[in-house]
Amino acid sequence: MASTQIASDQHCVLGKWLHGGGREYQTDPHYVELLDLHARFHGCAAKVVHAAQQGGNANAQQLLAPGSEYERTVRALTWSLNALKKVVEAA
Repeated sequence: MASTQIASDQHCVLGKWLHGGGREYQTDPHYVELLDLHARFHGCAAKVVHAAQQGGNANAQQLLAPGSEYERTVRALTWSLNALKKVVEAA
């Protein structure tokens, strides 16, 4: 898969929901945060894939290392997703 495809946040299951039916929660701050973090996650993932495709496995691994932008984004995304899940379940 090309890194440009991975960079798009609208084609995975979560992205389809966020840009589709999930819009009903667009006034909730958790939705707004999740939308941003999800897009950032895809950007980070695309960088990792691009590095690996260019033969830079060490560079790709560095992009995934603890403390990296990718790792911080995944942690924040997970927290935000769980927070919005609670809002959706309570609705």
